[in-house]
Amino acid sequence: MLPSQLRSTHLLLAYCFLSTFFSFRFIYLAKQSSLASHRDVFDGVGGNAALTPPGFPQRIWQTSKTGPADMEDGDRKAIQSWTKLNQKHRYEIITHHSGESYVRDKFRHRPVIQVVFQDLQDPMLRADVIQYLILLEDGGIYTDIDTKCLRSIEDWVPSIYNREANFVLGIEYDSFGNGRWLDWTLDLQLATWTILAKPGHWALEIAVEQAIRCLRRLARQQETTISEIKTGYREVLDTTGPAMFTEAVFRRLVFRNGFELYLAQYQWTYLTTVDLRRLNLTY
Repeated sequence: MLPSQLRSTHLLLAYCFLSTFFSFRFIYLAKQSSLASHRDVFDGVGGNAALTPPGFPQRIWQTSKTGPADMEDGDRKAIQSWTKLNQKHRYEIITHHSGESYVRDKFRHRPVIQVVFQDLQDPMLRADVIQYLILLEDGGIYTDIDTKCLRSIEDWVPSIYNREANFVLGIEYDSFGNGRWLDWTLDLQLATWTILAKPGHWALEIAVEQAIRCLRRLARQQETTISEIKTGYREVLDTTGPAMFTEAVFRRLVFRNGFELYLAQYQWTYLTTVDLRRLNLTY
């Protein structure tokens, strides 16, 4: 359990405790902002956003190396918590091999993604990348296999925000300006172990592209190929994990229509101890 200084503050959703006992402070990123000014970065922008119904897709996604066959009893019970409380939602587990077929089918128009994912063999890095790809293409909720749902997903977003909000995530770690934990690279880190999204959101586009850049960079640093990358905790955190994701999202938030805003507005201090008045980010 995290220490007391990481306690949650008052938010639109007071608390959502998962089995890992992180305090989940929700942030709503409203508006599917256009990526037109960043076309040079992306090899193709997903087209699902314009076709998305007002609400979030009723889909629950999880990943597992081999699927239910070899799953521990604790993970089975955790899965049941999601399906029991969210019976209107379609549930699917993506495995190491089914992830390959998913990317092959869904991203055939994006060869860079196909090649990188096919080459990527590290199970931790691959699991991170597939969750971004799933949410980018199909939306819904991704949650780690060992998390437990204690509240229906339909209750996560108040009805007054359901049409406006397109991306919901929590703050995993907040130093509150008191110094970072050992081995953590940021003062504030967004959570990636549970994300609710509508398809085609820019944050997921950014995450996918940045993960590919980081994977290529790590391969160069190790003087090897993406398929032979060796990782420890820090490499996963910074290459495809929440540190990479947090930096990528914050970097995008300082741009609007191609012009840089005041950078300080979206530094980590903008979200630390976030309260109701500062919850809605509208880019």
